[in-house]
Amino acid sequence: MNQHLQSFLSVNPHVQRRHNFFRRPEGTFQLDGERVQLEWQAPQDGNPGELMVVEGSDGSMRTSLLDYIQHVEALATTSNPLSREKAPFPRDKLISFNDGHEAYSRLDAMKVAKEQALVREKVAGYLQAGKALPDDLMDKYRKSLRKKLAPVSIRKLREQGTQHQLHDVGT
Repeated sequence: MNQHLQSFLSVNPHVQRRHNFFRRPEGTFQLDGERVQLEWQAPQDGNPGELMVVEGSDGSMRTSLLDYIQHVEALATTSNPLSREKAPFPRDKLISFNDGHEAYSRLDAMKVAKEQALVREKVAGYLQAGKALPDDLMDKYRKSLRKKLAPVSIRKLREQGTQHQLHDVGT
């Protein structure tokens, strides 16, 4: 069982970084302070074998270890969304836009928040892949904001100017 767990952790290094495993004397394992019973499910019908967590008072429920861990992580996130204990990235890797001094209208604030979320999503993708951030990431963000927060498009200004001229002539 230890070999299967070591193999699982080598294939899923993010699990080993975020969680603590150790074997208890009676043969169960401890996962982040919780006792879990693991069982090896042998390969079947062309599917590879996998570690299963045995649940339920009678041991009738089995969940793949990876699914179980993802469920535990999802519960931890929803029960305490502000918790930083198991943050996927170190604080120094998180980006800040330093725009607290800006005074946006409600609509513009939503546009800014959306653009910032998109940038943060891109940053997370690069960090998860172990890649360096592109140098022009913030330049692209600023350019996109300038487009979306532009007061009025040139075409609309021309249309308004034409309407004002027609209105002035008719008076």
